Amino acid sequence: MDDSKGKIIAVVGSPRSGKSFLAKILADHYGADLFIEDTNTFPARILEDLAKNIRPLERSLWFRNQLVHKYREAIKSKKNNRYAIFDNFWLSWQLYLDVLEINFEAELLRDIADFDREIL
Repeated sequence: MDDSKGKIIAVVGSPRSGKSFLAKILADHYGADLFIEDTNTFPARILEDLAKNIRPLERSLWFRNQLVHKYREAIKSKKNNRYAIFDNFWLSWQLYLDVLEINFEAELLRDIADFDREIL
């Protein structure tokens, strides 16, 4: 890769599809900054949310915030003429909105999803 300009590369896919594996290989090969989801750093509450399929608003917001934090770091790498590679649901977490009942929380999440699609 040409290091004269920074780039942001997002590896997108479903959970356990190999995103982190591919992102690590690409980052090693190109000497890029790596930002990955690490299930070892998930708070216990989020692990409980996932295991019991509870608190969808909380869970979605937590993953979305992780994405935004990583994206901000990736922007810094790009500004420093570095490549940034990260794995994440990126915008795919939004696909799960369809399974939520139509209620206030679902509408909030849909608004956030629309904003993220436009901005990210």
